[in-house]
Amino acid sequence: EAKSEDKFGKLPATVRTSALSAGFLWDLLQERRARALRRARGFDTLVTLLKTVKLVEPKREIVRMLAPALRPQHKAKLGTHRGHHYTDNVLGCGSMAVSKLRSSVDALFQVLAGLLHPSSDTDNATRLAILSAWGMKYDVQDQHAGAGWH
Repeated sequence: EAKSEDKFGKLPATVRTSALSAGFLWDLLQERRARALRRARGFDTLVTLLKTVKLVEPKREIVRMLAPALRPQHKAKLGTHRGHHYTDNVLGCGSMAVSKLRSSVDALFQVLAGLLHPSSDTDNATRLAILSAWGMKYDVQDQHAGAGWH
C-alpha cells in the first residue's frame, strides 16, 4: 500500500485501484500481443521449413511434431477432448496481431494442402501426419480463412 501511495499521491482509493487495474490490463494485453506475434513467427518458420526442406524424412518429422503442437492434450475426464485453438490466450491482442496470426496459419495450411495434393511427391506417412495436424480445433473465422486450403 505504501508503494501505491507513493506512486499515486493522495488520490482516493477507488482512483488508485482503477489506475493499478489499467496498468495490469495494459501489461496483460501487451503480453497477449507478444504471444500472438510469437505464434505467427513460429507458423511462418514452419512454412519456410516445409518449403525449403526437400528430403522426405526431415519433412515428415517437421509435420509429425506439428499435430501435437496444434492439439495439446490436457488432463480431462475420460472420453473428452480438450485441445486448443491457435488464437487461445490472445484475446485483446489487437487486430494487427490477430490478422498476422491468422494469415500465418492460413499460409501454413496452404503449404500442407499442397503437400496433400496428388501431384506432390509427398509419401503416405507424411500425408497421414498432415491429416493428423488438420484435426485441430476450428472456429467460425477459420471457415472463411480456410477457403484457400484446397
